[in-house]
Amino acid sequence: MVGLGQSSRLAPCVFRSFGNVGRHSGVERCFSVSVRRCAVSAATVSLRAGVPSVTIRLPGSDRSCVFSCPPVTHKVGDLVRDIKQQDSSVENVSIRSPEGDIIADGTVSGILLRSDFVVHVDGASFPVTVPEDVRNCVEHLDDFRSLVSRLHASLQVAEYDKSHQESLRTRMAQVNAELEPLNEAYGKLAAKARTRSNLAVWGGLGFMAGQFGLLARLTWWEYSWDIMEPVTYFVTYGTVIACYAYFVLTREDYTYPAVRDRNYLMMLHKSFGKTQFPVEKYNALVSESEKIRRALEQMEDPVKAPQRMSEKETSV
Repeated sequence: MVGLGQSSRLAPCVFRSFGNVGRHSGVERCFSVSVRRCAVSAATVSLRAGVPSVTIRLPGSDRSCVFSCPPVTHKVGDLVRDIKQQDSSVENVSIRSPEGDIIADGTVSGILLRSDFVVHVDGASFPVTVPEDVRNCVEHLDDFRSLVSRLHASLQVAEYDKSHQESLRTRMAQVNAELEPLNEAYGKLAAKARTRSNLAVWGGLGFMAGQFGLLARLTWWEYSWDIMEPVTYFVTYGTVIACYAYFVLTREDYTYPAVRDRNYLMMLHKSFGKTQFPVEKYNALVSESEKIRRALEQMEDPVKAPQRMSEKETSV
């Protein structure tokens, strides 16, 4: 039995109660309490593939975990989040200076790696000593960023980007103005083709119901099953032949969604021919509008825009 008043001599430590905690005569008592000392371990920082990485042995893991800390794109809050995701039992994580000051989550990792720091995980302390090669890497990266900024200013890239964005937006407005009447006409033709396609689907259902009624009438009222049995066989086999002929002609499986979509496209292109809708011009304008939109996204955010573009191309 260990009293709560003894925790100051065992700090830092973790208390886990398996019984009831009560008070008696102003003295706190804790029943069936197990005490585990939290060892003060050390963490290391090293360069892995040119990227600073922090190696920590978490309390809930028997192996060391490596967390990448890119100096430019990574922040202290990202390191805290990665530690919590790696070990679900971790509740409190904080990054502090050797003097005990808490380092804000919004601090860039490049600033954090300039000096030593301490990682606190649920009461356990992990002192981190930043080696000289990591500090030199961060300083060289800062020098490179400063050089790029000076080149950017000397070459007047910002003014060029601004003028280029204005020209792209002007062209985007022109393309949208040309697309507006075409989109309206396309929407009407697409709605008309969709309506006709749905009518064809319902017509097929009506044909099947009529066929069923005719065969039933001939079987039980006009003739007998002995006469109608071979007729129904040939009707069924004829349907199989029709489905196979559809596959031979279209090179697609005969499925109801595929037949409906094919019928819709056929009716849509038939409407294009009747109304002389400029399909090639419409497709060219849509493609140009998409290219301009992607170029504007890349100029506004040159880091994330290519990632979004690659994700869209992969999903398609």
